[in-house]
Amino acid sequence: MIKIILIILAVIAGLIFGPEISANKGYILISFDSYTTYEMTIINARIHCLGLLFFIIIG
Repeated sequence: MIKIILIILAVIAGLIFGPEISANKGYILISFDSYTTYEMTIINARIHCLGLLFFIIIG
């Protein structure tokens, strides 16, 4: 249980401090070479990550 809480805290900290470190605040872009694979706002990323963690914990 402690491991799950630490993982959740690490993900939340990454979502909060990641945009602060990068130049594009509030925007996430994941790309490989010249192909953009995933882009979203930080709010959508938080919702996706929390939903994924919810399904990992429940499943």
